[in-house]
Amino acid sequence: MPYVCVLLAVLVVSLLIAGGLWLSVGQTARIRRLVARRTRELSESEQRFRMLVDNAGDAFFLHDRNGNILDVNQRACDGLDYTRDELLALKVGDVEMNLQESASHWNYEPSAYPVSFEGVHRRKDGTEFPVEIRLAQIETNGQQLMLALARDISERKEAEKAIRQEQRLLRKLLELHEQDRKLVAYEIHDGLAQQLAAAVYRFQSVRALEPRNPKAAKEVFDEAMQLLSDAMAESRRLISGLRPPVLDESGVVPAIECLIAERRPQEGLQIEFVHDEIGRLATPLEGSIFRIVQEGMTNVLRHSKSPRLRIELTQRDGRIHLVVRDWGVGFRLDDVPIGHFGLQSIQERARLLGGSATIESSPGQGVLVNVDLPAIPQTDFDP
Repeated sequence: MPYVCVLLAVLVVSLLIAGGLWLSVGQTARIRRLVARRTRELSESEQRFRMLVDNAGDAFFLHDRNGNILDVNQRACDGLDYTRDELLALKVGDVEMNLQESASHWNYEPSAYPVSFEGVHRRKDGTEFPVEIRLAQIETNGQQLMLALARDISERKEAEKAIRQEQRLLRKLLELHEQDRKLVAYEIHDGLAQQLAAAVYRFQSVRALEPRNPKAAKEVFDEAMQLLSDAMAESRRLISGLRPPVLDESGVVPAIECLIAERRPQEGLQIEFVHDEIGRLATPLEGSIFRIVQEGMTNVLRHSKSPRLRIELTQRDGRIHLVVRDWGVGFRLDDVPIGHFGLQSIQERARLLGGSATIESSPGQGVLVNVDLPAIPQTDFDP
């Protein structure tokens, strides 16, 4: 009997041990399955995160406060022409040109982040490009790390530069326009206004003279009428100088021919005009061509002392080519006095229309003006 009790006790203990072992093995298997599932989920999550980071529009840099690069995305590799392993072996200062300014943002209080600033990145080949950096601080395993998102702003900088250039151009054009207005005001004051004032005085004198001396009154009346005729001629000259009606009615070639016809007999200048058959162009383009020719002719008459002037106007391959050439005294381009806008206006007018103008001159060699402009048809510009 005692043996039976012992055997039963041994059997019970064995069963308990076996059950415990079975439970332990089952629990271990479940733990392993759970660990494997969590590991798989973490791996998938990490892959999704890496895919999102690598396809982000901005370059991604993770670095410590010493500037050691710890992680980057594919955009950073593509933008800097490095492989990921190459970048992980570098420091921030190897790719950031303004390291001192960039590093000054690494030790702020946590509440100060994120911060944004501009920098300059350098590619593997040494070329540089501007970037906008947004910097944040993250903490991992008790270590403070810096997360920088860098965006290439080369196009924005180029656009800003173009806007500044256009603003300078517009200021110059406003100055040229104001100068033109002053010149017109001077011509009206010194010519047309004086003639009209004199005519008014003459007509006032006629009233006083007519009762006492009809003959003298008639002579004064004739003088007043002559002054009015001169004023009419002067007004037509001013209108023609600003924008002749023939330019709107018939185009730039007839307008230049009229300009030459007006100047040639008055100035005794031999003018040769060679041109192609050119159709109607956009109104601003026709006006600029006319003004450039007018300015070139004025320069010859005032300064050049050249006996002849040659004007060439041709159209080839969608471009307008204008050449104004004289054989006068010439000048050094560096010696043009400040405030003389004529040559500058030629270049600025051409540039504003998407073309270019070059001016060549030297003492004793005359002046050569070459202008290249896009041939903008009238229907493409005008309403």
